[in-house]
Amino acid sequence: MSNMKITRADLDRYEDDYAILIAEDGSTEELHKALLPSGLKPGSKITISVEFDENATKDAESRVDWLLKELKARGERLNSKLK
Repeated sequence: MSNMKITRADLDRYEDDYAILIAEDGSTEELHKALLPSGLKPGSKITISVEFDENATKDAESRVDWLLKELKARGERLNSKLK
């Protein structure tokens, strides 16, 4: 199974800091314009791809687990000093 999703869209318009996109399935999506390449104007055709980065997710989960263990250990040390 692929971990990437690709869709095409038309840039309909800008509203404040957001681009209003009409996807090929007809749905309307908002995307912050900072995430888009410069130079796009209404009517521009774009391709959007989103990929799940499984390795980065696992790395982040490992860091969070380590931090939680570290905080728990610090809390236990602090509690033992207060007794």
